Amino acid sequence: MEAVIYASPYPGEPVAQQLDRLQGYFRALQVDVVAQHTDEADGRRLGLEAAVIECRRIRGVFGVCRLERIGTIAEAVAMLHRLRQGRCEVVSLDERIDTTGPDGPGVWRLIRIAEGLAGVRLGRRKTAPAARPKTRRDRIRYGYRLQDGCVIADEGEQRILELIREMARRGMTPARICRALDEEGIPRRKGTWKGYHSWVKKILRRDGG
Repeated sequence: MEAVIYASPYPGEPVAQQLDRLQGYFRALQVDVVAQHTDEADGRRLGLEAAVIECRRIRGVFGVCRLERIGTIAEAVAMLHRLRQGRCEVVSLDERIDTTGPDGPGVWRLIRIAEGLAGVRLGRRKTAPAARPKTRRDRIRYGYRLQDGCVIADEGEQRILELIREMARRGMTPARICRALDEEGIPRRKGTWKGYHSWVKKILRRDGG
């Protein structure tokens, strides 16, 4: 079994210290840490997204020092759901969560209960809508939207663009990026990313990537 570990800035415990704790824990279990991802204190969470994608790809163990550092309860539960769907295991040191052990099934049952309590709508990908006439929003460049007659940055789409650039920096081809986005249920403005690798390539070329 292999592990992917993640750390983000937290008062009283630097990122490097978190990574050292995680490395030590998995070393004691004789589990190889094949990747580690971190984030800055800017709230973008690109490292977290990359860690989840990598863990799902290898069906490994996702390691973190404390789940509450991931974000809101709903965000943490949604991430755990994605890992469970990807047949991954989870270790959180401070909460003493380790689904790799004999208590793993019981822990996952509690997580499923938490999904319901958090009211998170998970694992329900909508089918692509029927073709419709183009709207003004369709003609606005991806990453932006119209508000009160002005074009402004769309935070959700900007985060997806940042994720696309991060995947490209890690050596993923446009076609592989599209597959990863669809596998993770990350929506395009309309429908899925299948067949849009040329569009992704155009974005990266525009950015000089």
